[in-house]
Amino acid sequence: MEQEIENQGYVVEGKMTELTKGFLVLWTVRSGQMSYENMVRVAKDNNLTKDQIPELRPAKNAFAKSKDVLKGMTLPTLLELEGWDGQVKQTLDVKPLKRGLEYQITIVREGMMNGKLHKDSIPVVRLQFSPPEDFNYRAWVKNYMRSFWDERYIARIESGEEEAPQISEITQCITQVPYWDDTRVDPTLMYTIRNRIVQAFQVSVVGIDEEMLKAQFLRVLKNDLNGIEFQAGRAAIYVAAEVDGKKTSETLDSLANLIASFAAGTSVEATRNYYADDGRPVRRGLQRRTAFRYLGYLDGSRELEYLRDDLGDTLSTEIAEFQAEVAKATNSFDKDKKEEFEKKVTILEGKRADLDARISNIGEMIGGEVPVRKEMYDDVNDAFQSRINAIPQDDGVIVNRLKALADFN
Repeated sequence: MEQEIENQGYVVEGKMTELTKGFLVLWTVRSGQMSYENMVRVAKDNNLTKDQIPELRPAKNAFAKSKDVLKGMTLPTLLELEGWDGQVKQTLDVKPLKRGLEYQITIVREGMMNGKLHKDSIPVVRLQFSPPEDFNYRAWVKNYMRSFWDERYIARIESGEEEAPQISEITQCITQVPYWDDTRVDPTLMYTIRNRIVQAFQVSVVGIDEEMLKAQFLRVLKNDLNGIEFQAGRAAIYVAAEVDGKKTSETLDSLANLIASFAAGTSVEATRNYYADDGRPVRRGLQRRTAFRYLGYLDGSRELEYLRDDLGDTLSTEIAEFQAEVAKATNSFDKDKKEEFEKKVTILEGKRADLDARISNIGEMIGGEVPVRKEMYDDVNDAFQSRINAIPQDDGVIVNRLKALADFN
């Protein structure tokens, strides 16, 4: 008997591996963070390339994300304050002045004033992304990634010809000043704000979070493995057993290992108690957690019928979206800008060729034609035909090209 093969929750034994037509990939990624350095290490250990893991976010985006660490931060309660009745609670809030570049940090005070509930906001700090004039923050991010992948660049760093990117360099981009020239800010508060935002920024600018990981995994599954979204469930993608003569299970194993490493930092249980504070049992089984599973689809008539139906729904949606795009483009026809319009049509013809190839390839993967809806929806068809009829007869070539784009029969 051939060696038993086990992959993330399903077992195929012996010659049954030959019957596996493809894999249904099921995955979820919950909130988490992993340093780029650690992700590269895991990727290399699993033969994944630079293009198969997420790129770092731009430094400005990392700054914009990091400022959220200040939202709702609790400050010491004031036992008394002029004009207020009794204790005054204090928290920080963050408001955009120039999104991604400058934010207003305010102290929000809540309590009683003149015998009534009252809330007040006092701007205290301007938080800015302001790189030094002689510093290229975009190049810093690219060079940081190169320092893990580019062998020539790594060699120059090791020989002393180049300096490795230092986190202290990119941190220079963050500045904070009193909100107005005459604004008086407690030095301890200034230090606390600086310390928190810098720590968050230094993690974010060289880190990969769940959104970045999800987006990249989807690209790998769709582009590298020709995966198709599976309508039978959320975050489910069908991947053929082979793509371009290479077994996809090898890449799927590598992705599973990468996800497992990411999950290791997010799987700490929030509580060790069975009951929550409200006296009800904690809903552990229903909590969303990071996981990656792929299940073998056998080459049987019933299984293939399931595949054809679900993949047919996906392709029908793609066809309808394309037809709507053609109708929308047709509406922009302008006889005085014919050359510009023909360029649009050429781009659409390229998309149509890709879609036709996709439909054909999927049929070959599952050994039969996939049932798809080919007719335009009535409202799209009405708009399309109305505009087609309005195009002058001497532009018949363009009309024929447009009709060919929309016709899947």
